[in-house]
Amino acid sequence: MVCGEYPPNCGGVGWYVYHLSRQLGEQDNDVVVITRNAMGGITKSNHPRVCVKPIVGPPIPVLDILIQKPEMQRVLHSMEDDLDVVHYHTPVIPYIHSSKPSVTTVHGTVEGSLEGDFDGVRRGFLPLLKALYVGQEKKILNYTDSIAAVSGGTRDWLRDSYGIARPIDVAYNGVDIQEFCRMKEIDGETDPCVLFVGALRPVKGVNILIDSLSIIAKNRKQVPKTLIVGTGPLESQIRERVRRIGYSNRVHVTGFVNREQLKLLYRQAAIYVLPSLHEGLPTTILEAMASSLPVIASDIPGPNEVVQNGLNGILFPPGDASSLAQSIVYLMDNPEVRRNLGGCGRKRTEERYSWPAITRKYFEMYHSIIR
Repeated sequence: MVCGEYPPNCGGVGWYVYHLSRQLGEQDNDVVVITRNAMGGITKSNHPRVCVKPIVGPPIPVLDILIQKPEMQRVLHSMEDDLDVVHYHTPVIPYIHSSKPSVTTVHGTVEGSLEGDFDGVRRGFLPLLKALYVGQEKKILNYTDSIAAVSGGTRDWLRDSYGIARPIDVAYNGVDIQEFCRMKEIDGETDPCVLFVGALRPVKGVNILIDSLSIIAKNRKQVPKTLIVGTGPLESQIRERVRRIGYSNRVHVTGFVNREQLKLLYRQAAIYVLPSLHEGLPTTILEAMASSLPVIASDIPGPNEVVQNGLNGILFPPGDASSLAQSIVYLMDNPEVRRNLGGCGRKRTEERYSWPAITRKYFEMYHSIIR
């Protein structure tokens, strides 16, 4: 596995690699993960047959991955004779050549991954960085034997953006259905909690959520109890906005939380909201559904492949704070609907998005390219 992030301080791509590696290890496969050593360290191993090789480099956001390319290449070459398949996870990783058969999983767009990492004058570097990483991704996709996308929307984007004519498999994100589950009904019917989990970047639409809370507060005289969980370039701006409009006693921006805290927050919430403007397939939606939460999500590729409007959640037009507010109020006022939507979401994750099911898909891909 070659990836740009790995737990504990990472986003969805890192956790995807973590769970896939563990599943492969449990099925008697040896797995090596080559990744950058993110600030705060990484989890050394999640299984006796999984070896994580962190590449240490300068703590320069985004650029550190390119700077670490020669060392990542050296590590890969040093063990290449013992490998059967190399599995790349893009975007935002350097192209590392290997003579072994390879699979590439595309988790999202380069632009979406870089958005928000640079502010002010530094944003002037974004076009250059985008060009650099798009160039690296094109090389990977040109040389790889098999391509997977984490959603149908990501697959379509790859075809449109890169002109890829050959087949692209869809291997959805997975979720640990034992790790994320609702242990019991939470006694919060009279004051249900709204939950957002994700990187605090413009593309995640957190300010749209806050706009919707303001709309609700005007009509109901009180803002819904809300947890905004995550960190990122907009964190201080969002904290200040919540404070300035007087919502601090009801809207809490938690910053980074560890895995155990996150599971508890899912269990305590009543509604999960993802107001993103663009996505691949967010792991947080699957975690929320596995936790039996009804999901309100933007009607965009990725989320709308998982959320079935009116069956396990509600879809609203992207960027439409008024529609989001209406959806939140509807679920707040209808606890039975919340329970029904949440139960259907849990069943869907069990059937389609468990890690054993995702791993079987990759086994088929690996065996198809091994010569």
